[in-house]
Amino acid sequence: MAEASPRPLVFDGDAAIAWCEFGSPVELPRIYHRKGTRAMFEKAGFTFERHIGKSKTVMRKTIPPARG
Repeated sequence: MAEASPRPLVFDGDAAIAWCEFGSPVELPRIYHRKGTRAMFEKAGFTFERHIGKSKTVMRKTIPPARG
């Protein structure tokens, strides 16, 4: 069995509320080639930082620390 790409979870108490998946284009072919990805991230509150080459971008979203 091939290893899966990393998929960290974000928890709010005991509830998983979000997840992120990252890996190489080979590991994530549907995400890598999806159209409109930048717009999708901007709609989710990420901001564009810069281009890396012709088809890659750096997006950023700052998440405030949890208050305990």
